[in-house]
Amino acid sequence: MNPTYDRETKVWSGPHQPPILNPEASFGQTLFAMMGLNPDRVIQIDVDTGRSMTCGEMRLRAIRAAQNLTALGLGQGDMVSMACANSENLVPMVLGLLINGMPFNPLAPGYGLDDMAHMMEITQPKLVFCDANNYELTMKAVELSVKIKPMIYVFESDMENVNKAEDLLKETGREQMFFFLSPKVRDAIAAKLPNGVTMNYYGNSEIGGFAGDIMKQKPQSVGILQTNIKAKVVDDDGEVLNNGEQGELLVKFCEDFSGYYNNSKASAESVDADGWFRTGDIAYFDEEGFLFLVDRKKDLLKYRNYQIAPADLEDLIGKIDGVAQVCVVGLPDEDESSDKVTAAVVKADGSNLTEEKLLEFVHGTVADYKKLRGGVYFVSEIPLTSTGKPLRRKLRNELIERLKM
Repeated sequence: MNPTYDRETKVWSGPHQPPILNPEASFGQTLFAMMGLNPDRVIQIDVDTGRSMTCGEMRLRAIRAAQNLTALGLGQGDMVSMACANSENLVPMVLGLLINGMPFNPLAPGYGLDDMAHMMEITQPKLVFCDANNYELTMKAVELSVKIKPMIYVFESDMENVNKAEDLLKETGREQMFFFLSPKVRDAIAAKLPNGVTMNYYGNSEIGGFAGDIMKQKPQSVGILQTNIKAKVVDDDGEVLNNGEQGELLVKFCEDFSGYYNNSKASAESVDADGWFRTGDIAYFDEEGFLFLVDRKKDLLKYRNYQIAPADLEDLIGKIDGVAQVCVVGLPDEDESSDKVTAAVVKADGSNLTEEKLLEFVHGTVADYKKLRGGVYFVSEIPLTSTGKPLRRKLRNELIERLKM
């Protein structure tokens, strides 16, 4: 079914569908019930060991985890931090937490001390899971940030005198994968999957996925709205824009966003007065209801009265022969009234690309306000998040320090 458009309110709506699962059941209860429907189906394969696990086996381990967590005196609402790499027993443990109604905060196992301590200071966990190789760092983070010391369990470890996560697992549909990929890499993967389907999909951590284009009708679009989703595009004053006009995307789901943990200020800022969630993404709809993303609102650069989407310039520069990676940021102007648009570029191996050649191409293509007035910096790498997104603020600070030298 196609999305519908209300021309009076300028709101797009995905198809309406009544719930097919029990809306009163928790997420953990729903997963638990669904795994019982196909107990012999393989649900997980450990690529490192080759071991597989069926729905029935995972369900049993999840039950044991839930029972043992209860035996530790933990229950609904108790926060858990998980600084673990993927392993065979990680998902059963997560399911055990969900069954018990225990929220958990996944921490990248490669986090440094400051990042890990910062997250734990917010969540104040009662239980912490980690790996053997980050056990000491996790202990330091706990000492720095958690007021009431939590229990700590280690995954996949032969260390002595530590609690082992595996002890908590002892007795007392369709395959989908999500990746953050460029269209070029996505298409290369699709060529290797003759019986599979790749598609653009869009969502965020707060609401989940809410738009997709499984038929690839418009390759530059992230697709149309999914079921029970409403969306509109607004300007900086909150006025709803017409199709084709760029502004911030606001969405509404059948369930309200419950907010950010222990951060009432951010929770209040994330929704407008009518309960619409602010995605922070600049986007627009075409006349057929296809959604197009432009950039992150907070990433937009400003030159005089013009707004510049870094992604537009990155797409252009990325097409230049000899460019392996590029990230565009704004360096402070002398009077701080504008951003000096600047490109950080990683050269491809063997490239003889120069700043002059790159600037000549860009400045011969873009409007005056988009010119790289901050110049071009060739760097060895672009700092990235664990999901492959550029850390623009970190890169910007690195370039500012480079200017001081």
